[in-house]
Amino acid sequence: MLSKTDNELMCRVEKDQPMGVALRQFWMPACLLDEIPDPGDGPVRVRLAGERLVAWRNAEGRVSLMAEACPHRGASLMLARDEGDGLRCVYHGWKIQHGGQVCEMPGEPKESRMCGRVKNTSYPCVESGGLLWAYLGSGEPPALPHFPWMDLPAAHYIVRKTIYNVNFVQSLEGSIDSAHSDFLHSAETSASGDYDQDKVHSDGSRSRPSTDTSPEIDVRETDFGFIYGAIRKAVADPENLCYVRATAFALPFYSMIPPVYMQASVPLDSENTAMYLVWYNSERPLSADEIKGHETFLGLRMGEDLLSDYRRPGRDTNRWLQDREGMKQGKTYTGLYGTTMQDIAVQESMGPIQDRTIEHLGMTDKAIVHMRRLLLNFARDVRDGKELRIAALDADYRNVQSAAAIIPRGEDWWKKLYGDQAASVSRKAG
Repeated sequence: MLSKTDNELMCRVEKDQPMGVALRQFWMPACLLDEIPDPGDGPVRVRLAGERLVAWRNAEGRVSLMAEACPHRGASLMLARDEGDGLRCVYHGWKIQHGGQVCEMPGEPKESRMCGRVKNTSYPCVESGGLLWAYLGSGEPPALPHFPWMDLPAAHYIVRKTIYNVNFVQSLEGSIDSAHSDFLHSAETSASGDYDQDKVHSDGSRSRPSTDTSPEIDVRETDFGFIYGAIRKAVADPENLCYVRATAFALPFYSMIPPVYMQASVPLDSENTAMYLVWYNSERPLSADEIKGHETFLGLRMGEDLLSDYRRPGRDTNRWLQDREGMKQGKTYTGLYGTTMQDIAVQESMGPIQDRTIEHLGMTDKAIVHMRRLLLNFARDVRDGKELRIAALDADYRNVQSAAAIIPRGEDWWKKLYGDQAASVSRKAG
C-alpha cells in the first residue's frame, strides 16, 4: 500500500515533476528505428515523458529529435516540408536544421538578426539495437546502456512495441511479477518435465517445468537494480528439486525475463506507456518459426493483434474483447488471447494510474515493493533538493540478464545461476 502522495510522486513523469526529473537522468527508448521515415519523407511523432517531439532523418541519414512545436508560433512540425537539409514549417516558412537550429526566417526583414539566435528544443539521440535512444536531461549524457543484444547482428534479435493506456509503473509491476503468470497466462502454459526452463514453441504455447503456483520470491541487489528469483517446486521431483526463474530489473524501467525477453516500460506521459519487447539468441539468427512462435505467444502480430498505431482493438469500452463463451466452455482461463493482451487488460482495468491506497500486497509482491522503494527514493531526493546519486548510470547493462534452471532444493540459486556476479552483491534485499 502507498499513500496518495507517494503514488503521485512515483507516477508523474512530466519534466516539472520529481520522477520526471529522475527519469531524465537516463537514456530512454524514443521509438523503433523502423518508425522513422526515410530521408525526404518527413518526421514521425514521438511522445516521451510528457513531451511532444518529432524524430526526423535528414538527407545525410542523421536523425534529429526535437520539439514538435515550431519555435515561431507553435505549429506542428508534423506538417513541415522535408527539404532534406531541414524541416520547413508550412505556417511562415521557418526552416529548422538537424540539431534544432533555425536557419531561415523568410518572413523576417533582411536586417533582422533574429535567425541565428533561435533554436528549437532538441535532444541528443543515438541509434542502437533497433531503437532510437533519447536523452532528455540537462548537461552531458551518461553512457548509453549497453544491453546484451546490442552487440549482436540484427538477425539475432527482434524488437517489438505496443502501447498500454496506463502509467509506466503499472506496466513495470506486471513485468517483475512472476506469480501472475501461473494464472493470467495459464492457458498458454502447460507443465512438462522435458525442459529445464520455460520453452516457447512455434505454435505460441509455452512449457514450464513446474505446476507450483505459489513461488517463493528472493530479491538480490545489484548495481543496476536487482535480480529476483521466483522459486517453485519442480514437476520432475517436487520434494527434492526447485525450478528457479530469475528476472532482472534494471533502472529505471527495464526487466529481463526468462527465457530471453527484455521489456522496457517507457512512459509516453503519466497515463500512457510504450512497452518495447526484445527477444534474442546470442549464438545464432532467430528462425522464422521462433519469431512466429514468440509473436503468437506474446500477441504482437502486426495487423492481427496490433493496429498500425501499436494499440489494440481490445479496450475498456469493449471489455478488451474478452471471450466469455470460451471461458464457459473451458477453452480459456481469461477469455483473452496473447500474453501481452492479457497484461494490458488487467493493467488498464485498474485505471490509468492505479489507486495504491487500497491494495493489499502479499509475499509474492516482494520485487514490486523493492522496485517502488528504489523509484521513490530518487523522486524524494529530487523533491527535497538533494543531489541524485544513481549507481546504475555507471553499471554495465550487459549484466542485465535473466536465467532459469532446475536445482537441488536448498542450493543457493544466486550463486548457481550467476556465478561470479553473485560475489558482487553486498547484501540480501529485504
